[in-house]
Order: sequence, then C-alpha cells, then structure tokens
Amino acid sequence: MFDRGLVGFSLHGSLSHYYYQFCEALFPFQDWWVVPIKVAFDQTARATLWNNIYFAVLRLLCFESPASISSELKATFLPMLTVSIFLWFRFLHLLILLFTTNFLTICSLRSPVT
Repeated sequence: MFDRGLVGFSLHGSLSHYYYQFCEALFPFQDWWVVPIKVAFDQTARATLWNNIYFAVLRLLCFESPASISSELKATFLPMLTVSIFLWFRFLHLLILLFTTNFLTICSLRSPVT
C-alpha cells in the first residue's frame, strides 16, 4: 500500500501539472464548448496514459523486467482505452437522458399562454 501511495503522490501532481499546461496549449479557447472536449480528452486519452504510467512504475518497484512490463502494457492499452471511451459515452447518455427528461417535464407542466 505504501508503494501505491508513493507513486501516486510523487507522480500524479507533477504529471498533472504538465498535462494541464499541454491541455491549455492544445485547446487554447475559453468558450463554453471547450469544456466538454477537455473532459472527454481527460477521461479517455489521459486516463489511459496515466494508468499505464502508474502500472509501469509500480511494476518497476516490484523489480519486474522492462520487457515484461512493456508486453503487458501493449496488451492492455487498447482495451483500457476502449473501456474508458465506452464508460464516458454511457455517462454522456445518462446526462442527456436526465436533461431531456427534466426539460420535457418542465415544458409539459407550463400552462398554455392565453
């Protein structure tokens, strides 16, 4: 448990700092429509990359060979990215359903203007 905390504490902050700088350079706009793009990018590409870095460093701390770590990362990268994308789309569908249902409920409760 100590090694997981050490890796998370030492790497997460510094890598997140560089990620936020990269993300601001990649999406330099300040409009409202940039927020969903940044969130989608964060929840798919960055989440998968961070999980791979975290996994690799933990395996290195367990003295596993770099070849073994590399082969496992290659085998799990695409499935991890796919799962992340599908989870993200399910969350979006839930939000759309909630907002649409609330909007239709509000519209149906309004009294007609006479």
